[in-house]
Amino acid sequence: MILVFGTLCLDRVRRIASLPQLGGYAEVYDEEVLLGGEAANTSNALNQWNANFSLVGNVLGDGEHADLLLKKIVEKGLPTHQLKLRPGVTPLCD
Repeated sequence: MILVFGTLCLDRVRRIASLPQLGGYAEVYDEEVLLGGEAANTSNALNQWNANFSLVGNVLGDGEHADLLLKKIVEKGLPTHQLKLRPGVTPLCD
């Protein structure tokens, strides 16, 4: 069995038309929240290869972001029995 240990987070991807001028800003025209982190990415690949693995990651936090992170992990068909929902901030990468 393979043990995957590492970061599980939400990746927030924002799309803009072009990079702004120095000191300027860009309007976001689309935003998507994806499953991210090296442990999630590795587990997703192992799952697609039908490998025998267990996923152990950071504490997922609590609240709306934690629920969304857990939902995305489940949607990918990744194992959740070692994952913990506990008070704290859910990792979010912009």
